[in-house]
Amino acid sequence: MNVLALKQLELVRKIEQLPAVAMDSINRYLDQFQSPQPSVTRHRSLQGIWKHQGFERLSDLEGELKTLRAELNANLQRRPF
Repeated sequence: MNVLALKQLELVRKIEQLPAVAMDSINRYLDQFQSPQPSVTRHRSLQGIWKHQGFERLSDLEGELKTLRAELNANLQRRPF
């Protein structure tokens, strides 16, 4: 068994042994974790992440990519499997 399953079984065993009067407070406590938390997602622009990385020196970037892909494809086709 994995660790998560063992922890879950241990929690279930402990909850089963609790007195009935404690069930409501345990339930309220667990509800705090199940309620959806407002997620804070910050959208960050990716504009300019490749700036000053050397791509400015390539006059024909698309052509270079085509050439590299063709070379890679040729190398893969020559490789024995």
